Amino acid sequence: MSSFDGVFQRALACSSVTNELKLPREKGFWKKFFDQDASQQKYSIPMPPLLDSVSSTDRDPKRQKFEQKAIAETWRHCVKADAELSWTDKREADFQSALKRWLQTLLEMPKTFKVVELLPQQSTVERQLRMLRDLFWKKSPQTLKKSVHSLLRFMAFLNESLEPFPGTEPLLYEFLQNEKDSGSPTSRLQSVMQALSFLEHVLDVEEVSTLTRSKRCMGASSKLSNGPTRQADPFLVEHVVAFHGVLADWDSDPWDRFFAGSLLAMIYSRSRWNDLQQAEAVLSRIMETNQDHAVCEIIHVGIPRAPEDFLRAAVSKGHPRNLIARVPEAVREAIENLLHQPLRVRLKKRTQFFKKWLKRSLELRSQEEELREQMPPHLRRVLKGKRLLLWEEILVDLKYKDAGIIDDVIKGFSLTGWAPKTGVFEPWVRKPEYSIEHLLKLSPALNAAVTGSLTSATEVERDQFVWGRNPEGG
Repeated sequence: MSSFDGVFQRALACSSVTNELKLPREKGFWKKFFDQDASQQKYSIPMPPLLDSVSSTDRDPKRQKFEQKAIAETWRHCVKADAELSWTDKREADFQSALKRWLQTLLEMPKTFKVVELLPQQSTVERQLRMLRDLFWKKSPQTLKKSVHSLLRFMAFLNESLEPFPGTEPLLYEFLQNEKDSGSPTSRLQSVMQALSFLEHVLDVEEVSTLTRSKRCMGASSKLSNGPTRQADPFLVEHVVAFHGVLADWDSDPWDRFFAGSLLAMIYSRSRWNDLQQAEAVLSRIMETNQDHAVCEIIHVGIPRAPEDFLRAAVSKGHPRNLIARVPEAVREAIENLLHQPLRVRLKKRTQFFKKWLKRSLELRSQEEELREQMPPHLRRVLKGKRLLLWEEILVDLKYKDAGIIDDVIKGFSLTGWAPKTGVFEPWVRKPEYSIEHLLKLSPALNAAVTGSLTSATEVERDQFVWGRNPEGG
């Protein structure tokens, strides 16, 4: 016996036999949640199957050789040290299993279907599975298995009726009615219609369109049946509020808080439990809302994708050179001219452009001087030598979307408030961090900090050389 087994056996012997183990839903918050009054939402949870405690000597020897199920006699038969497969390996195994089931199902369909006609063109089974993978690359293994199992149920009914797939609309309606009469839940009927739609739209099997568009078949699969309810009721608002209460209570059980937070993450992200199980990163950031400066927490849950899905998504984004499509039309046209136009054509266009606007600049000289005389002294000094009226006419002639920028240059740009829409750049609205009044209170300190950072710098030889090259330097 190992040291761990010895310690465990001694601890087990010393433990009180009167302490019964309870499931998490049988105590604390979850017991209150599931044991609500009859007037409130009531959940019915299926009990887990009890472990078979019958010894192997009491079992029928004739049946033992046919039974493969192991009998759990100790906790070691139920608990494992780690997962047998990583989530990526498990997903790939499930995907391969779904592909094989789909391949077998498609090969049983008429060869007149386009997708069935393409399969024999692949020389090996591996190539056929690869073709199906390319068709189903966006689908999850669970979706593929659910759809193919639903199709197999309908195909089995058609085989009993001696009808080839896809059958007829009356046969589909009869199948749905038989399923309802046998007590099948509505979800099972809907899965058949969804599988036919999956076959029509994903695999381009147009032969099933008469079935998927049948009004009475859609109605039969949507109407509630009298079968047993196998799906939990949706959460109500009071349930979500209760989850928030547990999550915010730092004194409650950590496992209760963890599971309540997991439920809220699934509710708000509209994800499944399986999605949350595959999450590899959870990032949290605190931010302030617009209402009364309330604080909220934003959770980012990172669910990784398979390597094949990542590569396909990367390819779908295109080559970085295609980013040129996001540049303005004028810039794109200029780049294309540089790449494709002959040099003599480009030189001729440049000569005509400069000849035209040099002549116009001489005509506007007196008006440019009058415009500068009307400016304040500080703007007159900054804009000295700038041909603003000529610039404006060039922008209008080029049909530039923001020709009004010349007015901003003449009057000065506003340092606060909302920036006007120019039509040149994509809009990106950001909430102002400060009000104008608050910014005015901060401006003396901000100006002093900027001025101090400039005056504290020591003049080196390179700075003196640059300053000496400046015509206004001295």
